[in-house]
Amino acid sequence: MKPLNPDYRLPAAAVERPSAAASLTAARPRAWVGTLAAGLLAFALALPASAAGGSGGIFGPATSGAKATSESLTYDSFTDSSCSQGAFSTLAIGHLNIVGPVVVDGTTTLDGAIFDSYSLDLKTGPATFDTTFDRTFAPPPPASSTFTFVFDSTARQGAREVGRSVTTIRCANGAFSATNVWIARVEPIPTGLPGAWVALALMLAAAGLARLRAGRA
Repeated sequence: MKPLNPDYRLPAAAVERPSAAASLTAARPRAWVGTLAAGLLAFALALPASAAGGSGGIFGPATSGAKATSESLTYDSFTDSSCSQGAFSTLAIGHLNIVGPVVVDGTTTLDGAIFDSYSLDLKTGPATFDTTFDRTFAPPPPASSTFTFVFDSTARQGAREVGRSVTTIRCANGAFSATNVWIARVEPIPTGLPGAWVALALMLAAAGLARLRAGRA
């Protein structure tokens, strides 16, 4: 807003005041545009992912490359388990809820320190399978027969990281326990939704129009 020039400033008594009706008429277009922009934004955000070119199978049979609704790789039913200061082993059942070929790259830690790494080919999911978690400790062994050993497995489909399956083995003086948790990879929010861009443009236009009229008032 430009500073007022005293040489051209009108006396207070001569300043024209807009009538109430004129103010209401001037406000209506801004309110209408703002309401329309807000409505379009809400509509755009409510659009399904398929509107931005999501993967196939949404409105029909899933294609061979389609993603499952909820992808995961989990392990449970730990049986025949044993542990000591020199080794541990347990049987488990794996649940591969990922459509298509899956490979796993993993690292392990012993009491928080890196122990080793591994790679697995889980073939094609979805599938349920038997597996084993075990390690025999070469010298030096854990400091005692009480330790925590973690398998951190990253599931991949080609270059896409699906998530991590973390299995924690605990040995407390010969007492074995195991837990597993799936940590899904957070997918990036798709950008470029046409409806969202239209709504954003209208909102910016409405804000610009309001500022322009406020400057003229």
